[in-house]
Order: sequence, then structure tokens, then C-alpha cells
Amino acid sequence: MRGVWERAVDAGMNDDFGELDAVRDIVIEDLGSDYDAYRNVSSVVWAA
Repeated sequence: MRGVWERAVDAGMNDDFGELDAVRDIVIEDLGSDYDAYRNVSSVVWAA
């Protein structure tokens, strides 16, 4: 999972929203419902 977070940080720093969407899809795969997934990763770049 570490490589995924590095991708998210790099994408956030470069304003690469397509890459951020791809990273989000990887992260939310195992989080359960759509609402829970959204709530958990809606601020992934800010938290990183």
C-alpha cells in the first residue's frame, strides 16, 4: 500500500486529478460501502 500513497502525494503535488482518481479507486476497493469509502478517502491528499 505504500506505493499507492506515494502515488497520491505525487499526484496531489502535480495537480494530476486523473492519477488521484486512479489512486482513490485502489484505496476504496476494500473499504465497504460507497458512503464509507467516500468518507474515508475524500481528503486523502490533504491528510498525506
